[in-house]
Amino acid sequence: MRAVVIGTGRMGRSVQAALDARGHSIAAMVGSHENAGGAALVPARLTGVDVALEFTTPGTAPANVARLLAAGIPVVCGTTGWEEQIPSLEALARARMGALLIAANFSIG
Repeated sequence: MRAVVIGTGRMGRSVQAALDARGHSIAAMVGSHENAGGAALVPARLTGVDVALEFTTPGTAPANVARLLAAGIPVVCGTTGWEEQIPSLEALARARMGALLIAANFSIG
């Protein structure tokens, strides 16, 4: 599996380590310094990506998820605090016949 990880904080780095340990390929680690408004999530950078794993902030997650779905990338999002925008992004996923999984708790224990 080839993945892009959006968010380079503690959870993003943990996911990166888990992917590496299982022999998966990481296409990119996308940090906030390069991704204002989802600017780093362009088709050229997402070519060949099987899944995006999004762990950012409530203020940036909706734009990231929208850009990823528009690019046809299945998304797993672990960011919380943006519940009011979820219905519109679920509708976008359905309209594009895409995949969106929002999971509020990735902590172990």
